[in-house]
Amino acid sequence: MRSADVVRVVTSMNEADVDVWVDGGWGVDALVGSETRGHKDLDLLVAAADVERAAVVLAGRGFRHRAGTSPAGLYCDDADRRVDLSVLTPESDRGGYRHETSSGTTRLAVEDLSGQGTIGGLGVRCLTASAQLRAHVGYETSEKDEHDLRLLRDHEPAPGSRDT
Repeated sequence: MRSADVVRVVTSMNEADVDVWVDGGWGVDALVGSETRGHKDLDLLVAAADVERAAVVLAGRGFRHRAGTSPAGLYCDDADRRVDLSVLTPESDRGGYRHETSSGTTRLAVEDLSGQGTIGGLGVRCLTASAQLRAHVGYETSEKDEHDLRLLRDHEPAPGSRDT
């Protein structure tokens, strides 16, 4: 998936008033402001209330839901471009969000969603560098993960400063 593909998908979501945040490898590249490696998919976080609208937007762009995944699962098109939707559910008792993915559930604070980045000249919302660093804990990392971690560490703000 190229930056132009990401711009088209995110722009379509924005035009449909679907709140999305870019995660994964594209989330890292958004913070850096350039495409630093190839990407097989686009990871998007979507508010639970917007999952069905997001699915409609993706269908309108030629993406089909892969059978056997939740409505917020994996979507593919004929060119094998992939969008992986995961759900953000507000947790009123904690003031943050439950982030549900195919590999499990994590918790995100409100400030974890305050990242701002750029993909192909388009400003996007994404997870902060510190939130993305925390997402890379607890599993054996691959070469692409190590690449992303180096970029995130370089981008992480100094202690006491506001995270981007």
